[in-house]
Amino acid sequence: METNQTAVPGIQREFYLSIAAGVLFIAVNFIGLSLVPVYVLDLGYSDFLAGLQNTVFSVFCVAFRFILGPMADHKGRRLMMHIGAGSFVAGPLMMLVAGSLYPVILVARVIMAVGMASFLSAANCYVAESVPDSFLGTAIGIQRGLYSLSLMVAPALGLMLARSDAGYTGLFLAAAGLGLVSFLLVSLMREHRPDCGDNQSIGRSLRESGGLLTRPDMGRAYLALFSISVSYGAILSYAAIYLERFGSIGNPGVYFTFFAGSGLVGSVVAGILSDRFGRRRVAAPLMLSMAVGVALLYLVPVQPVLFMILSGLLAGTSFTGAMAVLISWLLDMAPASLRGTAMGLQENSIDSGLAVGSLVFAVLTLGFTQQMVFPMLGILGILIPFRLKLKKVVSHPEQI
Repeated sequence: METNQTAVPGIQREFYLSIAAGVLFIAVNFIGLSLVPVYVLDLGYSDFLAGLQNTVFSVFCVAFRFILGPMADHKGRRLMMHIGAGSFVAGPLMMLVAGSLYPVILVARVIMAVGMASFLSAANCYVAESVPDSFLGTAIGIQRGLYSLSLMVAPALGLMLARSDAGYTGLFLAAAGLGLVSFLLVSLMREHRPDCGDNQSIGRSLRESGGLLTRPDMGRAYLALFSISVSYGAILSYAAIYLERFGSIGNPGVYFTFFAGSGLVGSVVAGILSDRFGRRRVAAPLMLSMAVGVALLYLVPVQPVLFMILSGLLAGTSFTGAMAVLISWLLDMAPASLRGTAMGLQENSIDSGLAVGSLVFAVLTLGFTQQMVFPMLGILGILIPFRLKLKKVVSHPEQI
């Protein structure tokens, strides 16, 4: 494939286009996850139905990825990114059509689930194939860091727009506009398609997914992603509820500002370090520090503001950094013809961990206080890197 030289030798112009398209795409996703529940509540529906639409979205994301992830290998990366971005135009517009009809809102979320299942795994592959191998960790770190920036900015700006004269009509039109710009940016990119043929079926997709999961090296990496996502799921669901009890904190949502802000820096630094020193030398320490960051929430009653900030900074840096390194590691290990399949499994590992983390935390609170559950998850997070024997996970020989 012909390459376009830029400031960093070997980096193609498409790398920058794919990053920009991905940032806009993920911004629409964060708007959906954070503000559609608010919209449903404002329509007069219950808290249960406000949360149910996100559950439906997540379940369909996981289910669709088993089919749409492998299609990035057989039909091409750009095509699947086009499908994803197009779904993020159609979904918000469907929200406008829905009005106050909850079943139509669910249809809109299912359409957006098609987008999530199509876009992200293909985008990871595209980024990996647009940079030299020696820059892969840094590239994925930049990508995940900018996704964190979207998390910091998009929901806040979206809520401001929804509360303005433009209302939710303006919000959903703006979200559709972001999806459209993402679609147009993808149109400027060249197709990346491994030479693996078009003979694709559901059965073959499942067999390919099973083959990757049963590889000991990749299986451990998927489990590592799952384990840190369990802690992240608990934080997303319960950190604000826990911190709200401490009056000196004021706004518990600030925790996620520190979490996402530190993640922006942490993912880039972790990616650079993993390119220089190897994935395994960076992944395990980050998983350990993530566990410590979660456990620090136990100390919030001692100095609420101090330990809230320390936990947010350490957990955010570690989670986003570990995510970037582990994704880079999977891209190292996956055959080029199965990278889309591998990235679909990666996204499902994260989503499954988020769901399990929320559930496990809820179950543990039946017998323990929330304050005690956070260090319990932290201890579990400290043990998992050793149990997974990450030092035995191999990718490129030069990274051993």
